Amino acid sequence: MKPILVGQLLSYTFCSPMTYIIIAEDEFGNRTEREEVEYVCRDYTFAAYLLEPGDIYEGDGSGGLGGSSGGVPGNSSAGSRDSDADGIVDCWSYLIMDSSGLFIRSYFGEERGDKIHNGIDITSIDIDGKPVISAVNGEIVEIGYNQWNGYYIKIRDNRGMYWTYCHLAEDEENLLQLYEGQGVNCGLSIIGYVDNSGNSSGPHLHLSVSTEIRNSYIDPLELLGDC
Repeated sequence: MKPILVGQLLSYTFCSPMTYIIIAEDEFGNRTEREEVEYVCRDYTFAAYLLEPGDIYEGDGSGGLGGSSGGVPGNSSAGSRDSDADGIVDCWSYLIMDSSGLFIRSYFGEERGDKIHNGIDITSIDIDGKPVISAVNGEIVEIGYNQWNGYYIKIRDNRGMYWTYCHLAEDEENLLQLYEGQGVNCGLSIIGYVDNSGNSSGPHLHLSVSTEIRNSYIDPLELLGDC
């Protein structure tokens, strides 16, 4: 089923703080330092689709999924945001919009005391506050908060796999207009912003994939590609 194009394009402005250290020296040689914060804003325009739960986006990745042609901007070191035949983005580095130097800080299966890491942690030096994009076509099945995951969103893809995105910023006024039962597009739908909520040592995106809503986890890189 083809999704319905809502209008034509949506425009968003995302602003990130840039901190500068200003050093001044008076006539006596006394030096002082002060911080100044400047907000750098960028405008993004991307195609908006209306999906009903279970609908599948059948786009071919052209005209709206890569940087300069409109659509969600492409990663500076990668090409398009094309999805594979199952409606999954090709690369984990496409999950965070407009963040440079992304890397995986912690891999699936790493031991953490008496627990095993059930996903991957993606981060970079400028990841805080950056928009998170859905890696799959599917339906939002849970939006919530707990002391471990912080603010999180869980999506069931069209094959029945569960994708959980954790440590997001609180969307206190529901500016993203997300709700349980809502359909999302692979590579198009903004589902949150990177933050440090819950049990987290710094801003990052934790992503886990499971065959059941609460357990049976698999390595997300088996689906996303190790890029």
